[in-house]
This record gives sequence, structure tokens and C-alpha cells, in this order.
Amino acid sequence: MPDESIGQNEPSANIPHWYAPSKTSMTIPDGDGTRVVADDGTEYLDFVSQHYCVNASHGNEAIVDAMKEQLERIQYVSSAKRTPARARLSEDRELIRVRYAMFPCYSTSR
Repeated sequence: MPDESIGQNEPSANIPHWYAPSKTSMTIPDGDGTRVVADDGTEYLDFVSQHYCVNASHGNEAIVDAMKEQLERIQYVSSAKRTPARARLSEDRELIRVRYAMFPCYSTSR
């Protein structure tokens, strides 16, 4: 297996991020469930992923399988267009009922 670790002096280590509690950044090459694994093998609870797109845990096989299936057909369709997946979702009456519900939103805009 190739070494995928990224050193602190690599160019990608210089990409700034809004949440930087320390001057150094760890490399996270792997995750499973609610945990992420640093390049030194240390496991951490992932308290940040739910802010973005991993609120159903890392490595969720149902999601991975659905993504693979979709990627084999088409990778992107504008949200202004219809898709079979969107049609199936529109039939879910519970989703339709709550789609206009107010919910807290996270933003880094100033």
C-alpha cells in the first residue's frame, strides 16, 4: 500500500481552513462510523463532520452502495432538472410535510 501521509510542509497542508485551533494540522486518511483515524493511527471521535455532509457516519455501506450505483449512471444533474431519484423522494409524504420546516443552519458567512 502506498504511503498516503501528507507532511506539514506539503503544499496541501497550507490550504487555510476556518477552524484551525492550532498552528499545525493533522492528516486524516481514514474514518469509520463516528471515528476518524489520523495518519499516526490515533482514533478520534468526529465531532465536526455533521457540519458538512457526513451526518450518517463514515463508511455507511448503504450510502456507499447508492453513491456507486448513481456514479455508474451519471455523476451530476442540475437541481433544476428532474431525475428518477428526485421523483422517488417526492413520493415520500413525510419529507414533503417537513420540507418547509425551520431548522438551525450553519454558515461561515460574515
